[in-house]
Amino acid sequence: MKNITKQVEAEILDYDSRDVITKGTLKLTLIQLSNDLHPEIRGIFTIAGYIPEISDKTNYLRLPTGYEGDVLLSIISDPPPSKSSTTYNAMLQGNAWFQSLDWFDNLE
Repeated sequence: MKNITKQVEAEILDYDSRDVITKGTLKLTLIQLSNDLHPEIRGIFTIAGYIPEISDKTNYLRLPTGYEGDVLLSIISDPPPSKSSTTYNAMLQGNAWFQSLDWFDNLE
């Protein structure tokens, strides 16, 4: 098994208008099993404060490279959200993320 982790600043956009709702730190881990052609990507997204409108729904994620796609954000319950910061599981959704991993390779 091979894991590669990258951390970048990213934006969450309104799904319809594409206006920026918030910015935060996205930590992505690419998990490639030696016998599996389909890698898994696990994400954690941390923002300052708490924004209930982005919790437990599909949002639009923009990476610093300009790559964009759907992401489902769900609050990690331990520790619970606070006024200072909130951490979410970030589950990438849709073909845009999985057709090619060039976008992941281009992250610094």
